Amino acid sequence: RNQTLYFKYDDLNRTEEKRQTNATGALIADYTFDAAGQKGLLSKSRAYSGANTTEVQYVTYDALNRLTQQNWVVPTTSTGGGTFRFDYTYNEADQPTSTRYPLDHLGQQGEAVNYTYNSVGQISAVSSISGTYASSASYNPAGQLTQLAQPGLTRQRVYETNTLRLSVVKAGTTSPWDNRQNLTYTYDNAGNVASLVDGQNGTGQKQCFQYDYLYRLTAAFTGNSGCTVYSATGTGPYQHTYAYDAIGNLTSYTGNSYTYGSGKPHAVTAAFGNSYAYDGNGNQTTRTIGGTVYTLVYDYENRLTEVKQGTTVLASFVYDADGNRVKGTVGSTNTVYIAGLYEYSGGAAKSYYTGPGGVVAMRSGGTVYYLLSDHLNSTARIVNSAGTTQSTSYYYPFGGNRGGAFSSLTTRRFTGQYHESSIPGGEGLYFYNARWYDAKLGRFVSADTLVPSPGNPQSFNRYSYVYNNPLKYTDPSGHAGKDVGQCMCGGVGGGDVGGSSLISAILPIRWLIKSEMLPNAQSQVAIRIEHRNTEAAQLMADIGADDNEMASNLGLALQSKSEAYRLWISMVKAGADWDHKGEIREKYREYVQYEGYAYRFDTWSNIHYGFVGRKIGFTSTELLAGAGAAQIKDGTSNIRYWKSWFDEPEDQAGIRIGIEMYETYQLNLTPAQFRHVFDRNAALLSRWKIDIGEYGGGYGSGGDR
Repeated sequence: RNQTLYFKYDDLNRTEEKRQTNATGALIADYTFDAAGQKGLLSKSRAYSGANTTEVQYVTYDALNRLTQQNWVVPTTSTGGGTFRFDYTYNEADQPTSTRYPLDHLGQQGEAVNYTYNSVGQISAVSSISGTYASSASYNPAGQLTQLAQPGLTRQRVYETNTLRLSVVKAGTTSPWDNRQNLTYTYDNAGNVASLVDGQNGTGQKQCFQYDYLYRLTAAFTGNSGCTVYSATGTGPYQHTYAYDAIGNLTSYTGNSYTYGSGKPHAVTAAFGNSYAYDGNGNQTTRTIGGTVYTLVYDYENRLTEVKQGTTVLASFVYDADGNRVKGTVGSTNTVYIAGLYEYSGGAAKSYYTGPGGVVAMRSGGTVYYLLSDHLNSTARIVNSAGTTQSTSYYYPFGGNRGGAFSSLTTRRFTGQYHESSIPGGEGLYFYNARWYDAKLGRFVSADTLVPSPGNPQSFNRYSYVYNNPLKYTDPSGHAGKDVGQCMCGGVGGGDVGGSSLISAILPIRWLIKSEMLPNAQSQVAIRIEHRNTEAAQLMADIGADDNEMASNLGLALQSKSEAYRLWISMVKAGADWDHKGEIREKYREYVQYEGYAYRFDTWSNIHYGFVGRKIGFTSTELLAGAGAAQIKDGTSNIRYWKSWFDEPEDQAGIRIGIEMYETYQLNLTPAQFRHVFDRNAALLSRWKIDIGEYGGGYGSGGDR
């Protein structure tokens, strides 16, 4: 589009402004830091879009620099805006203990929701003065949620013994048991979903799935017990086939051909008798549906802001400085969206309550509902607090509607994402945070701004949805397909909602500092290593002109340095006392939640490596090169990373963060100082953005600052 985005940074490399074109261009967003009593912390962010200014205020922090009050000031240019206040408290492990929701759009405080944890830090109950939303959560030894009690309802999850893959999802009323949800899964040898039986659909409708050699979905149908032939049993029976080209494009969807342009080989230009066109950045700008032309308008950061027919605006959207949607106007309906936890529309509020496994309940119009989801977190059934089913939803594999009109009780539908079904043209669009998704096409309407997994060639198709395997992956951020896995862990939001992914509760930073980094840096073995490093440095410094003395000192220096390396390697090698990867992975799962992002489990061990290693006398170069040498020794090095010692740049970034923490604060490091250094460098790490409303119990909507 021939547009330039200008960034201004302060002396600490924090983004202060985003502008169009250059330093004097139109202001897009700005950030303010270091308010009174908030040294080093974000105070507010503002986003500017025409007459709209959206402000997120980080009002107060506690003594550990944890956010305790946050306000969203949403523009009121059109009706529906206002000030929405959230308040948060935490325990000593940095886990949220309460979230106070807004009362209204006037900045007043409303319901305080409390979180209770068991002895190992897994969330066990969610409640407020208004009642209990979830209680008696139980988990298996792998940390997967197995049962959850709610007023009028009990939820259960069963997992395969050897693989820990989710095999049964049930919900029902007790005394006697009466099913409200009953899903049974089977898998192929590669972990792809092979079948799904819905015991509540007819006499037990069975969906069957087939894949090609790249595990792309090639056939999906409602079938007989053996999945050998099609069956019309139950609501929404179907028989779909899918074909792909060599670059991962859908070329055929049940006989409907897809056409792609030569200039943008991954952008579909025609399908289902409709046509599509794109701008220079790969954003879909027109869609001709049934002969009617709709125009899609984007801002400077490629975010969809309007859908028009001719000059008539049919839908419009407002975002905060970090790209989180805060307001949508579709037709005559205005809705405010706050952190995935709260909606405000037409003077009425809707609250979502997170707990074990994600959203455990929803309050709308004074009535509490439970959203019963499948393994993808798609809302399958809505049940009230008496256990009575209010609505049922059925989806095609790529998210299309296969069972009649969706319920209006919530717009959180396929994979738990917001569905704007009233956007004209097809079945509407889903908001996937970074971009929008067309479930009818099974394609995104904008190109991904990231290539999340360069080692997987399918990642280079920037419009495809989750590697064309929508039964195994979801895309919470809009940037990367994530294996739903089998973990339904015990944090607030506990894992990818609906029992997927491997996201944990929030890592207790104080545990990492006080139980690992500081004690290990001052341990007896650390003192021995530091002594050897100091001895080697002194011997090298004392080398004189005498050849014999030079040879002697050099030999002794090498001997001391070798002993330092030997001791160091014995402590940090895989499985050793200072290698925390296994412990963190076992305790906190594959991805660890922190400030709205999921970070790979080894990030925290790399920080420890850099901090302790620098304290005991290794230079930065020695530490970084040593990590690369370990990759070479283990056969996991990559020639593409030759600039970072053949080690992944993200791993090296974690080590550098640890080094900076020691060089800046030495052994006086506090959790607040840890966060300060970490936040400034976080964008360099292996991470992906998550929906706070799904995964967290009150961290607001912090974006990539």
